[in-house]
Amino acid sequence: GFASVADSGIGLTSNSYLSSLLVSNTEYFWHVTVYNQCGTAPVSSTFSFTTSNCNTLMSTDVPVNISAMGTPTITSDLVIALTDTITDVNVVSLAGPHTWIEDLTFTLQSPSGTDVILIDQICGNQNNFDVNLDDQATPGALPCPPVGGGTYQPQGSLASFNGEIPTGTWVLTITDNVGNDGGSLDSWGLQICTVIQTTCTDPDVPTLTSTSDTVCQGSAVTLTAVGNLNSATAWQWYSGSCGGTAVGSGDSIVVSPSISTTYYLRGE
Repeated sequence: GFASVADSGIGLTSNSYLSSLLVSNTEYFWHVTVYNQCGTAPVSSTFSFTTSNCNTLMSTDVPVNISAMGTPTITSDLVIALTDTITDVNVVSLAGPHTWIEDLTFTLQSPSGTDVILIDQICGNQNNFDVNLDDQATPGALPCPPVGGGTYQPQGSLASFNGEIPTGTWVLTITDNVGNDGGSLDSWGLQICTVIQTTCTDPDVPTLTSTSDTVCQGSAVTLTAVGNLNSATAWQWYSGSCGGTAVGSGDSIVVSPSISTTYYLRGE
């Protein structure tokens, strides 16, 4: 078992479990036991994951004027110092006035150079914009006009940024594709969720010893493993095959084979 249990679920009927008790930027370990009216299976191997950490940061490079003269392209920067790996990006408080909103294309670029189109020439002659953008929002088109501060799916996928490092300058670009209408970008920001990448190191190949080189049928013998587990949490012993029938865990086990038996060992 675990030294400290953060959460648990009993009687689950699906292959997923949602916990509301976990804290951010923390590594957790988990395993599963299956049971039915016929009995209880051995505890599964132990796995791990690290929870995300989310931060909302607003650009101070606003307001930016969008001229009614010609077809200007304006940019606004947001410098981010976060250093862990991105798991989710959302655009928040994207707002400003502009007549004939269909003139505008909004694009977000990450410090790695990845471009995502957020909004691209929608809503005809309607005016102004005030939205949040999230891939996990309720599916459906952006409203016309895109105002009211609701949360909607962008036209491109913000998941394109997942796996990148957020450190550096993010650039929001607004292209005014048609002249004669103007406005401004008054606010925007990003909610960025990150996770610390943990390095998993396989166990060293252990040295195996037994208390007897010859074991008679039914006699007890102690099997011992010596070696560094590294990222694994315990030695797991099996018979039949590696991962087959669990016969014990820990540095040592005592077995009493009734027939010729091969034992397997791995760090989990």
